[in-house]
Amino acid sequence: LLSLNSNERIIKFLKQNHNKIDWYLLSLNTNDEAIKFLRENPEKISWYDLSANSNDEAFKLLMENRSKINWEALSGNTNENAIKLLEKNENKIDFFELSSNNSAMRLLRKNINKIDWDEISNNNNLYEIPEEILFENSNKSPDLISGFNLEYNILFFIDA
Repeated sequence: LLSLNSNERIIKFLKQNHNKIDWYLLSLNTNDEAIKFLRENPEKISWYDLSANSNDEAFKLLMENRSKINWEALSGNTNENAIKLLEKNENKIDFFELSSNNSAMRLLRKNINKIDWDEISNNNNLYEIPEEILFENSNKSPDLISGFNLEYNILFFIDA
């Protein structure tokens, strides 16, 4: 897990101790210095994990290597630029991953018929889907309505 740590001192340690690096985890690391180090070692990059990395520099590196984008992983990426790229490439979206992506509500509202109703139950922004659509699709996921009602009741209780 050391390779996932974004502390500058840890990144410096990893640069000096390559044998301690888990390149999959380093590809997920959101520290700019970690991304810079990946640039220096492109053959070690896990493109799946880098596609899921929400760091702006990681996204730039992906844009320089578009053929290596993993669209499944990118569909779960919360970076606003990743969401914009997905909007331009809707045919490549993995809606299972997108359904739990808290930053993808604009895309999900636009593609209600493609939502994975079990996965969206894990989305913190579920409340942005109109209530009538949630209830219409409640038969597709036993957890959807119970989760929504629980959230609604908690919000109601807090607001009261």
